Amino acid sequence: MQPLEPCAAAAAAPEKTLAHPKAVNVALGTGPAVRGRLRDELSEAINEVRMLKLGSNLTSFAAPASLLLPFSSLELIVFGASFAVAEFANAVRHTDAAVRMLHVLASQITALSQTLTAAMMKPYNPIIGEVLTAQSESEAVSSSSSGGSSSMWRIISEQVSHHPPITATAMEGQADGGGSFFSVGNTACTPVFCGNYIKVAMSTDSMIKLTLPSGGMMEEYVIASLPSLYLRGVLGMGPQFCEWGGKMRIECACTGLVGSIDFKTTGLFGSGQRHRIKGSV
Repeated sequence: MQPLEPCAAAAAAPEKTLAHPKAVNVALGTGPAVRGRLRDELSEAINEVRMLKLGSNLTSFAAPASLLLPFSSLELIVFGASFAVAEFANAVRHTDAAVRMLHVLASQITALSQTLTAAMMKPYNPIIGEVLTAQSESEAVSSSSSGGSSSMWRIISEQVSHHPPITATAMEGQADGGGSFFSVGNTACTPVFCGNYIKVAMSTDSMIKLTLPSGGMMEEYVIASLPSLYLRGVLGMGPQFCEWGGKMRIECACTGLVGSIDFKTTGLFGSGQRHRIKGSV
């Protein structure tokens, strides 16, 4: 594989390299002083949020440093994308187009689910031109999916806009046994204050291309829509947790197939079962 290169705007930007992201571990202090400071700053932030009007855009909202995750949203996106690799590798191995679509859908569900593993705190905003790369280790990385598939892959992601926040990401890889995959696109997020919860609306312009090992046939998938991320209980009413809600739609013009996933949200104040999905191809 030829190396993926960042755009010219990132040439002078600081670059971080992530060999193979395995987990997001947030180490927070637990002493009385730390808990007291966090409680005071959280109370201050909640008071500021309560002064906002419903529907306010929170893109420029400044959270206290102690309420920030120890990594940026760019790192969170790359971390999630690295988990989609196994499903792409599985997809190119199947001769059934419907099964390939199922694996493409699974790749996006897997990537989105990784954002729920971190504490419900705000990630740092990446600076313009910040670049993050990730790649598989020297030997093929085995997945836990059925068939024990493996692949070699690399990802490069760059923050191309600050207001609104837009991240461009490209991924390429080769599946063990033949076939390859390529994904490129950009994702924008808009956090909106909705009272006791914050809705992070996601918009994307992304494409996934699979090259099948038999005959080199290529299929192109377009991600038409993504669900929104909901941060519940931000004003202290009910449990605090994150969940995805809304519809994800992926289309493949080559096969005429459309995959759709409906992410179900909980009821008022977080009641009911969490993290439910329903889909069809």
